Amino acid sequence: MGVLYAAANLLANTSLWEGFNLPLVEAQAQGKAVIAYDCWAHPEVVANGLSGVLVPTQAGPEGMEAAIKELLAKPVRLRELAAAAGPWARGFRGDDNVNQLRQLIHVCLARAAASGV
Repeated sequence: MGVLYAAANLLANTSLWEGFNLPLVEAQAQGKAVIAYDCWAHPEVVANGLSGVLVPTQAGPEGMEAAIKELLAKPVRLRELAAAAGPWARGFRGDDNVNQLRQLIHVCLARAAASGV
């Protein structure tokens, strides 16, 4: 996948039904700007205007196409997004996710114990 990302100018992901959407993070980690719809986890995975562009879902395919064409027509802006994409993606660490989940579980268990559940 690294070779494909390296050859790309950007990653356009047109999915409307994703959980985390790992390809968006992978592309950003490779220093590529991304475009996706502003649904599901995409606003958490893409820093809109910093590491990529989020297209309003209601804009539909026409809005996605327009956003892609606009970004490709602005190579300086594309490079700015790409430059910020790598540092942004490095913020997604599996260990951090596990630790946050562990903390949440402990809080929930403590609350359940305190309430007598």
